[in-house]
Amino acid sequence: MSNAQCPIFKENHKVISHFPNIAYNAVAIAASRGGLKAIGKILSALPVNFPAAIVVVQHLCSKYPSYTAQILARHTSYVQDVPRISSLQNGCIGIDLNAETIDIIYVKRDGNPARTSGKQIILSFPIPTGTTGQNQAALRDIVCEIVKLASIYQCPIACENLDFSLKKAQLRHSGSKHYNRMLSSFIYDKFRSFLVVRAEKSGIEVKFVSPYMTSVIGMVKYMAKYGLNSASAAAMVIARRALGFKEYIPHLWLKTLSPFFEPEDSKDGGFGGGWGKISYWLKIYSIRRPRLFQPDTVLRFLLDSLTVASPKKPRRRRGKVTAISTSVETA
Repeated sequence: MSNAQCPIFKENHKVISHFPNIAYNAVAIAASRGGLKAIGKILSALPVNFPAAIVVVQHLCSKYPSYTAQILARHTSYVQDVPRISSLQNGCIGIDLNAETIDIIYVKRDGNPARTSGKQIILSFPIPTGTTGQNQAALRDIVCEIVKLASIYQCPIACENLDFSLKKAQLRHSGSKHYNRMLSSFIYDKFRSFLVVRAEKSGIEVKFVSPYMTSVIGMVKYMAKYGLNSASAAAMVIARRALGFKEYIPHLWLKTLSPFFEPEDSKDGGFGGGWGKISYWLKIYSIRRPRLFQPDTVLRFLLDSLTVASPKKPRRRRGKVTAISTSVETA
């Protein structure tokens, strides 16, 4: 691990401290001369109950044998900087973590699902259930398979950057046993930490992207087009987002439901009110996922329903859609 990658290191006789919410392999580095003093300063800067394992790395010189060196050789591990082998030019692996499964898809640089022997490269793992130890062991195995796949294709891994505390607050009264299980077991937090550590050791970059409307976009744009299930379609959106693609509303939707879209919705690249409206319509008219494999039928139904109901347009505040369009994604 290089100095730039280490949360605390000694540079020009100054101790620099930084603690992002990520577990590191090394939290202390000291030079041979004055090493113990530097280590003491570094360790004293750590917060109480610091969660990461502490590995002390000392730069040693053969001219100055040290008793500290003997201690380090017997009781510590030396951390080597792992060169990064992943590149977005090789595509990206997207991960969708939902209530029941962890779904993975490999997307090429052009944004389309990759194929090998005529089949898309898709994996799906059930959310582990059991004791805390069993869950952690199962998650490590899943992470190992994902990183192994990324190493084969030498591409980054993309995952949703979920606000766990916000998600827990939103779903506290949802009554969903699956979500309550996922939240109470801290599956996402454990999965994320295991993924970051394992990927770093393998030279694979992990990218975290916005989770906004990934499920709805995947169902509307890619589920029927590529024959994916809703989770794999969401994972595809996550990978494409990491690759830098924008997700515009399909022309057929804009044309068929034009009376109910605003002009600016045609420029919605995946984060605006247009997708919020679609999410709201799918929810209030109880359009289930399998029906989206027949988009023409769904659009005719929506057009008839919206025309008859003539719902009020979303209110606007400071130029942004705020009422029904901020929405919740379909279950």
